[in-house]
Amino acid sequence: MEKLSSLEFSALVDMLASYTANYTKMRVEGGTGKQIASCNLAIKALQAEIASRKQTIANTSITNPDISFTSENPANS
Repeated sequence: MEKLSSLEFSALVDMLASYTANYTKMRVEGGTGKQIASCNLAIKALQAEIASRKQTIANTSITNPDISFTSENPANS
């Protein structure tokens, strides 16, 4: 699998959907323990990368209530 941090967010979501579908199919139709475990690890890695990016966005958003703006321009002080 590619380095997840280099992928676009939409690609991560698409990959998560694909791996989830494959995982579900293997669980229903039968897959080796190694295949299922590998797919499960990929799903967890994708979920972690998506969660990390969502947290980063939440922490840097201008809608974050912890960020305040003033009308003063520090350059003019």
